[in-house]
Amino acid sequence: MGRCPCVIFQTGHTVYFILKAPTGSVPCQSLRRFQSGKPFSSEKLQRRWRRYESWCYRAAAGLSSAHRELSRPRRIRRGYQVYKQVCSACHSMEYLAFRNLVGVSHTEAEVKTIAEEVEVVDGPDESGEMFTRSGKLSDYFPKPYPNPEAARAANNGALPPDLSYIVNARHGGEDYVFSLLTGYCEPPAGVAVREGLYYNPYFVGQAIGMAPPIYNEVLEYDDGTPATMSQVAKDVCTFLRWAAEPEHDQRKRMGLKLLMGSAILVPLIYYMKRHRWSVLKSRKIAYKPPK
Repeated sequence: MGRCPCVIFQTGHTVYFILKAPTGSVPCQSLRRFQSGKPFSSEKLQRRWRRYESWCYRAAAGLSSAHRELSRPRRIRRGYQVYKQVCSACHSMEYLAFRNLVGVSHTEAEVKTIAEEVEVVDGPDESGEMFTRSGKLSDYFPKPYPNPEAARAANNGALPPDLSYIVNARHGGEDYVFSLLTGYCEPPAGVAVREGLYYNPYFVGQAIGMAPPIYNEVLEYDDGTPATMSQVAKDVCTFLRWAAEPEHDQRKRMGLKLLMGSAILVPLIYYMKRHRWSVLKSRKIAYKPPK
């Protein structure tokens, strides 16, 4: 008895399975659902992102964050280059400042040079007018659009999300972002994608308004690293992981210092408590009524 080869077609957000089943074939669960008149949600076609164990920061047990990449600042540096040359045309990172790059992927002089390339509107001045100046370390990354309405108008009604916390805001983190960036493909037979959208099985609904942003040799790395699609996606995901919590390493170091100090102070405080209260807790109170 043969299996049931289903054919898929999609109407709106509902996917149906159709089959001219040959004699003796066993209808699959999807066909039985279609024959019963029940729609098959397009969410069933969504491909789940996979967990990539190749992230070097997952090599150490107990650490699930990409901030282990601080020992390899070149990858964060390359990731920033990908964001600057590819992603920043549509996506903002309004919660990340230039000063956050100092000591992580760039030197202070390099970050000052990068910031000075940006024109920042500041003011008002003494006459009450706004003026334009060169960027400085305390400035935040510039926005590609002045407001959300302008962003929607430039992207066919779709609003590009801010990437400052995108890794924390999406289930799967950098694994999901990596799968999304490298998961563009042609839609399967019977699945229609509206004009202006692109098929991506890792995106909810499988139709995404963002065109494939990266491909082989989409840019040229300053350090000469081959810019393959997987390399570019991995570098920008590492950068986004770090950008979501740039204070991560400092927080961990402070926590470690606190634990080390507590290991000394807690026994000392406990001993002092026992010593101070031993007299009160060990005394005996007796009541002698008057004769």
